[in-house]
Amino acid sequence: MIQQPDQSAATAASVETLAPPRPNLGPEPLSAEGSPILLISVSLGCLLLLAALAILWRRRRSADQTTEPPGAPGDESPEARLLALRERARAILTRRFGPALRARTTEEVAADAQLAEALGSDELARLTNLLRAGDRVLFDHATAAEQDGDPSADLADWTALLDSLSRTR
Repeated sequence: MIQQPDQSAATAASVETLAPPRPNLGPEPLSAEGSPILLISVSLGCLLLLAALAILWRRRRSADQTTEPPGAPGDESPEARLLALRERARAILTRRFGPALRARTTEEVAADAQLAEALGSDELARLTNLLRAGDRVLFDHATAAEQDGDPSADLADWTALLDSLSRTR
């Protein structure tokens, strides 16, 4: 006869619970003076927020101010008046068609089909001539005077064009 081991001893060993080597006291409370990492991260976050607000405030403030054309203040030369008309034309286009138009070159403005449809091809051509003449004076003043001569002949026409563009919406 084969003897079987006592099953009651095996079940008693498996029912026995395990206890941790020391009691679990739970999480430790924060120190009264606070964590230096927490203090540094909150301070850094506040500084970044203030810097972002300052940048937004400066951008809005500079966008609201009108830009003076290059040249001496109070300069009434035809070139200065042409540059002022160029800036006014860009401001009108920006106001009517959005700020993305401000970054476009004169060639991109001239080739835009939506502008041609909205303004009419004749007015867009006149506006493009104004922008090109202003670009020549702004970027290549020496050769602009030789090629174009005095731009004051077209200033009255371009001023009337900008007046009509600023009135229409």
